[in-house]
Amino acid sequence: MLLNFSNNLEPSLVQHIVNFGLDSSFTALSLVMILPELTLFIGLFAIVIISGMYNKKYPINITIKTVRLVSYVITVFSLLVVIILWLNFYITPANINYKNLFFQDTYSINFYTQFLKIVVTISTLSLYKYFNLLNSRANTIELLLLIHICTLLTFIIISSTNFIVLLLALEGFSLALYILTTVDRSRGGIIAAAKYFVFGTLGSILILWGVVHLYSFYFNVSYRSILTLCQLASINNTINFVQSSYNFAIISILLGLLIKLGAAPIHQ
Repeated sequence: MLLNFSNNLEPSLVQHIVNFGLDSSFTALSLVMILPELTLFIGLFAIVIISGMYNKKYPINITIKTVRLVSYVITVFSLLVVIILWLNFYITPANINYKNLFFQDTYSINFYTQFLKIVVTISTLSLYKYFNLLNSRANTIELLLLIHICTLLTFIIISSTNFIVLLLALEGFSLALYILTTVDRSRGGIIAAAKYFVFGTLGSILILWGVVHLYSFYFNVSYRSILTLCQLASINNTINFVQSSYNFAIISILLGLLIKLGAAPIHQ
């Protein structure tokens, strides 16, 4: 019966099949909309190249102050672009609820995602002041690189509309965060990172288990498609077990996210 139900809904789900290729409607405007992500992505390569030219033994090479300045400029430019795009949605009231979908509906940009990206970028800039990255004498190239990786992957997590994209971005974010945990070694940062890695692996297993569970019932990993299928399944009293499987998978995913992010009460 479940197979018959899925077959009846198959025509409405064709447009949500996961495809990581570029849409045929991908235009210059689409490129502008993802400009903050492109800025951070290109900035990562710039930091890597410049840091490779840095060497303490030869004063002719690029100094670490240059690396810090480039990293700071990249973050500020990304913040300005995000704010401009957010204002574009805010100025025109009709655009507030409008969504720009990219990469076969696996990536969404709208008023709310841009606002969250502004918060994330401002938080990244606050790290420069908290760690005094611009004036610190310590070699902070790796720290700057990891912070940029976390910022970029956080952007992807915010705009993702697909569990596969979410899982990949979250794993990359977690790996960078494990290393950042070891920065403060005076307070047992290495031990904390080891514990964080172990529990983070448990969180990844729970998230992956929930995603696989959803896919086994709904044959899809898109947020919108799964929610639509669940709502339609709840109307049919003969397949109520689909609703319970949906709840079980969502609880597993949320629990895994709480563990990965170190949120209360899992932070204990």
